[in-house]
Amino acid sequence: MAKIYPFPSKQKRTLSLHELFFSEDVEDYYNYFKQSDNWQHEVKPMTLYDGYPNVMACTAPRGDMVWYVNYKFNYGTWLINKSNMPIVESTELIWGWSPFVRKSVAPVHEPLNLTQKAMRHHVTWIVDEGGYGQYGLVTNKGELWVPHPRPDHWRDHNNPGNS
Repeated sequence: MAKIYPFPSKQKRTLSLHELFFSEDVEDYYNYFKQSDNWQHEVKPMTLYDGYPNVMACTAPRGDMVWYVNYKFNYGTWLINKSNMPIVESTELIWGWSPFVRKSVAPVHEPLNLTQKAMRHHVTWIVDEGGYGQYGLVTNKGELWVPHPRPDHWRDHNNPGNS
């Protein structure tokens, strides 16, 4: 009987959410998107204002903020890019240290948890030096808050040689 040797492939396999994260984190992520159907129809209209998405929500509280508009999906949001990468949406599905963190300088979806117009002044896609982005908040004083800070021990599973 012949022995089978797999042909080496240069294409790397993408790990699934369940392979990368704890079950409860994955469940929170899926629930976030399940609830978005209701948000799209019932809540989103209350968060819109005249000129949205082409007109920024307010004057930026920080000098490094830009108003990003995704014309394909018709939404706008603030963006802070601390990386040296251009503001381009990633077409690859590359996860960070949380299911809510993606390697994409441009936001990959609209923020789906806004409940009022004023929240559009503060919700921001915040991109770190490595190009990983997530939605966070900017205060009126310009302070940043991210819900999923990068853990000190996290190693980039997409680039095994880098941290």
